Amino acid sequence: MVHQIRNSLKYVASKDQKEFMKDLKLVYRADTKELAELELNNLADKWESKYPVVLQSWRYNW
Repeated sequence: MVHQIRNSLKYVASKDQKEFMKDLKLVYRADTKELAELELNNLADKWESKYPVVLQSWRYNW
């Protein structure tokens, strides 16, 4: 998980990293798989237009 997070941050602009990580934490700290998938969709809705490579990586590796 640590490697996935670090890899993701390489592609996120420094001005967006704090907010992106706040949203991403909801995904990897979710209590159930269903909740994690819901949060991943929410993350994609907000950030995919700006960082499609990052969201593609999370979907592929999730």
